[in-house]
Amino acid sequence: MDHLRRAAGELPANFLLALVLMFCVGLAGETGLRAKVFEVEEDSLAAAAGVAAGDEIVALDGRPVLLWSTVFGELIPAVGVKDVDVRVSAAGAERDLTLELASLPPAALDDPRLGNRLGMIPDMSFITLELATVVEGGPAAAAGLADGDYVIAANDAVMYSWRDFVDVIRANAGAEITVIYERAGAEGVALATPETATSDSGATYGRLGVIPAIDEERRAALLATERAGPVDAAAQAVRRTWTFIASTGRFFRWLIGGEISAKNLSGPVGIARHATAAADRGFVVFLLFMAQISVSLGVVNLLPIPILDGGHLLRYALEGLLRRPLPARIVFLATIAGAALLVAIFAFVIYNDLR
Repeated sequence: MDHLRRAAGELPANFLLALVLMFCVGLAGETGLRAKVFEVEEDSLAAAAGVAAGDEIVALDGRPVLLWSTVFGELIPAVGVKDVDVRVSAAGAERDLTLELASLPPAALDDPRLGNRLGMIPDMSFITLELATVVEGGPAAAAGLADGDYVIAANDAVMYSWRDFVDVIRANAGAEITVIYERAGAEGVALATPETATSDSGATYGRLGVIPAIDEERRAALLATERAGPVDAAAQAVRRTWTFIASTGRFFRWLIGGEISAKNLSGPVGIARHATAAADRGFVVFLLFMAQISVSLGVVNLLPIPILDGGHLLRYALEGLLRRPLPARIVFLATIAGAALLVAIFAFVIYNDLR
């Protein structure tokens, strides 16, 4: 039993680190887009719930929210698990609605268009149709598009937003599209073929190799900062850490049950890539990412695999029930099998990262 108590005592380290990081995030505050709905997708959960363009989301399950990052951070873990009560405000009046997220299957998390199924589109009008950067050697450059070009239409449809253009690109992987653009006051036509890319979940989509220009003044007008005092930051840290733990546990349960794809697993290469992207978005986003990684490592460490702490707990629990140590040969074979399993998993996630 002493072994069991010692092993159990070592487990909370990852979760305590996540709590500390989350507490720091709450104190530092998050800056992001206000949770105001710009558009609602037809036949989506939001449309069914009664969300309308112009609504601002002010609370989820009774907890105040301000930013889209917080909204999606609460909604995504609820997919396939539970419905979420949403309070929206428009023209000084508030309405209470319900998003029926429990109706979505776990496989919805693999869907690159999950955001469309939820149906609430943030105001991204600060992303313009001007091409700030055309990636050298990419499909757009090969088609003759250049930095500073302004996209007018694609595939005979007028482009009203960057999202419209992205939808055309993503839907036409490997297929030629016609792009009408303006350059120095004159219109031009480019025939471009988006290259085929693969998301982390294994879904394919088109990629053109262009980066849009940002209207910084418009973007600044849409930003807000969400910051908590010490008491609220501590409460948020506990709740968000628990949400991470529960959603990570469900992820592994769904993964083992075949309800979601193993292509969602990331190894050191993928983690480094995501960490770099998080760091580029700011220190607070990086802290959030590190908290998620810490929780993931903590949950993995709880798996009943020999050589992991979860395996040690299982062994000591069995020895406690049997009131004698397990035979050395069984412990040795279990350790070898556990090590082989971890090596196989490690190889698989690296393959996932590099493919």
